[in-house]
Amino acid sequence: IRKQRREARYQPFNPQVLRRAPAPLAYTVGGAGANVLVLAPPATDTQGNPNIVQAADAFLDTVRGVPGSAQACGLVVDLSGQTGGNAWPGIAALADLITPANLAMMEARDGSRTKLAPPEALEYYTMQLRDENRQLLARFRSLPFAVVVTRQTSSAGEMIGILLKGEARARVFGWPTGGYTTVNNTVPLATGDALAVSVARYSFAGLPAIRGAFQPDVALPAGAGKDAALRQAADWARSQSPACASHQEPGRG
Repeated sequence: IRKQRREARYQPFNPQVLRRAPAPLAYTVGGAGANVLVLAPPATDTQGNPNIVQAADAFLDTVRGVPGSAQACGLVVDLSGQTGGNAWPGIAALADLITPANLAMMEARDGSRTKLAPPEALEYYTMQLRDENRQLLARFRSLPFAVVVTRQTSSAGEMIGILLKGEARARVFGWPTGGYTTVNNTVPLATGDALAVSVARYSFAGLPAIRGAFQPDVALPAGAGKDAALRQAADWARSQSPACASHQEPGRG
């Protein structure tokens, strides 16, 4: 149980969040004639349906503006900047990657499990995106993709990472995450504070609930930097993508 100030939680979307991000939100990295798109959705405290959709649209606008993004054949999702807040703007932006077979779950205190991101919830947000952003990432829906997490990836970032890992074609690179892997309900208090009560844990179908840090599939040495994780993730995404293979084969474009 955690107590926090309400004012710090319920904030409308602020476009300055995108401009203040510590690193580029989207860019491509090349290699062997095949570009990989790297997406780094920023952390945001945005709440409420219109603001969530606006934040997702703003991020996808940034993606569309990256030179060569439409031709990229591989994908890396960098969650190192996802340090908390609300996961749903990022999930709405990345919803094209999530299939009905996704294995990410929430486990309640009574042991019952439900989908972490039910298809109807994803559709609810994605149908409200602007036409030019809807299905912007759909070409990656059947391709292997990589995810990068660090020790700073926490709370909402862990939720997004676990959801993406629920896709069998995803591989996670990096380090154990911050360890805030519970589902919380926020109860407003008369004092203006809010009480966050943990009501569930994240899990994967057929596996025990996650307790503490979310573990990557490919762990990097403690002394390695994030750039090393991004390079390894991009190389893997490129090597596993049939679309990238077609770019690299002689006589094919």
